[in-house]
Amino acid sequence: MRLTVDRDSLGTLTIRQTSVPVLRYVIGVPLLLFGGVMAAGAVSSVVTQVSDDGVAALPLALVGAGMLLFFAALILPLGWWLVLSRHAVVVEAGPRDVVEVSDWRIGRKANRTPADRFRAVRVALEPVASSAGNDGRGGRALCLRVRLLARQPDVQPSLEIGMLEPGDRQEAAIVAGRVAEVLRLPVESGGPDEVLPDPQKAADDAEAEAQAERDEA
Repeated sequence: MRLTVDRDSLGTLTIRQTSVPVLRYVIGVPLLLFGGVMAAGAVSSVVTQVSDDGVAALPLALVGAGMLLFFAALILPLGWWLVLSRHAVVVEAGPRDVVEVSDWRIGRKANRTPADRFRAVRVALEPVASSAGNDGRGGRALCLRVRLLARQPDVQPSLEIGMLEPGDRQEAAIVAGRVAEVLRLPVESGGPDEVLPDPQKAADDAEAEAQAERDEA
């Protein structure tokens, strides 16, 4: 796992997770190829059947082609998304906004969040899975996550900048420091062996516990 950070002439940062998405390619490439073959087959089947049997065969040919196109329409977008989608976090120096960008080559989505909704940049070891055992590790794999911690988790969830291997603490600190500099936020760092939970999960658990206490009262 690696993070690349590019800075433009205005000071805006573009951060990308650069690990090779092997599983996405293993699943996505066959889906993309199969969907393309089905779409091409739908067109060729109509041409072939009309050429062989004349215009009278057109209704039946269209029914068969429609079935193939239906399945292609289900498979092709999924394969396209798995293979060609790219994601980045853009930290804009001017307005101090954080923009989550998803790019599908023929489509693009951007979610913009003002920096004042965050209170700090955090670097900490977290379980890769969304849950862990009582000791925080739970026998699960760990990673270093760089996050923007929300001021009000119930209004704006914390935002993940990216993840690194547990041994890449220096690189994670550099990324966090560059983000904190642009957004003018402090940096919080967990201890070398301290495993912290997902902040949104921790906020949800705290709210559930408070609600349970209110119900008992």
